[in-house]
Amino acid sequence: MIARMVALVNALAHRAWTRIEAVKAVAYVERL
Repeated sequence: MIARMVALVNALAHRAWTRIEAVKAVAYVERL
């Protein structure tokens, strides 16, 4: 059960990180 919670937290963190990276990439392109 703890492993499942850790996997869920890891998946959510990864999704949030990819969203942040996508926003940074879009902002960088918009600045050009």
